[in-house]
Amino acid sequence: MARKFEDDGGVTVIKSGRISEIFHLLFVERLCRMPELYSEDRCVRNKYGDIVHHGIDAYKGIAASERFIAEAYMSGEVLPRLYKQSVMWFTRAREHGSIRALVSLGDCYFYGNGCPENRKKAYEMYCEAAEQNSPEGFFRKGVCLFDGSGCDIDYPQAYACFKKALGIR
Repeated sequence: MARKFEDDGGVTVIKSGRISEIFHLLFVERLCRMPELYSEDRCVRNKYGDIVHHGIDAYKGIAASERFIAEAYMSGEVLPRLYKQSVMWFTRAREHGSIRALVSLGDCYFYGNGCPENRKKAYEMYCEAAEQNSPEGFFRKGVCLFDGSGCDIDYPQAYACFKKALGIR
C-alpha cells in the first residue's frame, strides 16, 4: 500500500513498504539536514553510502546489516545517536543469528544504553555468546565473573574465560 508523505523540507515522497521507508529515513531526511554530505570528504560519503546499502539489507532481515545500522545509531556519526533504536536493531540482528550483535546488546544492558541497566541480563547474553565461541563473549563474561557484575565473583572461572578469549588453551 502506497502512502503519500511530506517531510519537513517540503519534499513529497511516495512510500510503499519497508524498503522505501528506509530510503525516507536515510536519504530524504538525512540529506535535507546534513549539508556536509555534499562535501568532498570521501569518508563521509562512503559512510553515508554504506548506511543506505545496509539500511535496505537490514529491512530485508540480513543480520550483518541490522548490526551495522545498530552500531550507526550507537555511534551517532552518520545517524543521530539513538540508543533505543540501536537496541531494537541489535535485538533484530541477534534474532537473525549475529553473535556480535548479541555481545553488543549485552553491552547495552550492562551500561543501560537504550534500555534499563540490567547486569544479570548482560551476563546471560555474554554467556550465550561465549557458548558460541565468541572471543568478545568470553572476555566480557570474564569481566563479569571478575567483578561480580550480574553474577557471583569467580576468579578461576574468570581466568579461564580470559584465556579462552585470547585463544590460550
